[in-house]
Amino acid sequence: MADDSEPITVDDSEEPTTLPTNVGVSLSGPFESEDKAREFAYRVLGSMRVLGRSMDLSGVDGVTISGDYHEALTALDRGIEGLRPLTASTDEDGVIGIAMAPAVLRDGKLKTHLVFHVHAILGLAEPESELFPLAVHTLAHECAHAMLHTAFDNRFPNVILREGASNYFDRFRLEVTDACWEEYGATRASADWGTDPTDGYVSTFVKALSETDQSANEFILSYRTHGDIDQVLAEVPPLYGNLIKWASYLIGTMHGLDKKISDLPELVEALNGHWFSEYFEKLETAYRKLWERLGEWDERAEFDPIGDIAIDALERGGMKLIKTSPDNTKVEIPFRTWNTPMGGLLNLMGQL
Repeated sequence: MADDSEPITVDDSEEPTTLPTNVGVSLSGPFESEDKAREFAYRVLGSMRVLGRSMDLSGVDGVTISGDYHEALTALDRGIEGLRPLTASTDEDGVIGIAMAPAVLRDGKLKTHLVFHVHAILGLAEPESELFPLAVHTLAHECAHAMLHTAFDNRFPNVILREGASNYFDRFRLEVTDACWEEYGATRASADWGTDPTDGYVSTFVKALSETDQSANEFILSYRTHGDIDQVLAEVPPLYGNLIKWASYLIGTMHGLDKKISDLPELVEALNGHWFSEYFEKLETAYRKLWERLGEWDERAEFDPIGDIAIDALERGGMKLIKTSPDNTKVEIPFRTWNTPMGGLLNLMGQL
């Protein structure tokens, strides 16, 4: 186990890379000796220097690699109080989290700290291992998040970590926009590094596509009985936010590998006749425009199409958000045959 009280750094200024020379690695894991751990840390930094030749990694704060990923997320100093605690994704989210690239503040400047479960990138230790390509891809994906943070902060400083929303409508739009653009950009930038993740992203998206409406309807049916608006707001909007997020992972990978919907039979079948197909195509268009102007955006309104899709998709799912003032949001949940007790009978009676 490496002593994480003394982060390992590499000074290799001769290589043309954007990775700062003072980036440190705090490491704990299943290593035979201190020397083995140190060798692995150097390999991680070496890989990042290579990535830094095509990605702007000038904003990387440091790297934490731990056998206790959850504890590493909890312990990370983000440089600002009052933030929502970092938590790893679980099966309920559709994927088990093993890596993250949270934004942090250091001396008033936005940086990105990479956090990995040690087994997520342990394959880097053995270039001949079948796990090596997956480790490379995982590292590239998180480095891409650092690149995106820097690009956005350069154009719109003092926004990430420091700007929020005072009403639910804007908060939902912003959270979906930020998360989905981030995953689109990260998957696009890392698509051709290591393992091709297309099949996994197709499966995850198709599963979400087949389950989201049914889950939303069940939550809304329960709401008709309990009447707790805060509860149903915590249940339904995240479903559609996640659906768009999984679409974004997939679209980013498709664009990065120059693939089309028609190249993926399982995706073609899932989207055929589904109401979300038009939104999938709208997302493709919005992301292409944003990527073409990466780091050169003139105004944040260029990201609005993603938020518009989020609001529209949620309404298709049975919940309408209406911003009534800078601080207030009105929520409407229309009665429909599929989300109302005895809806079919009421419809026959002309009551719906």
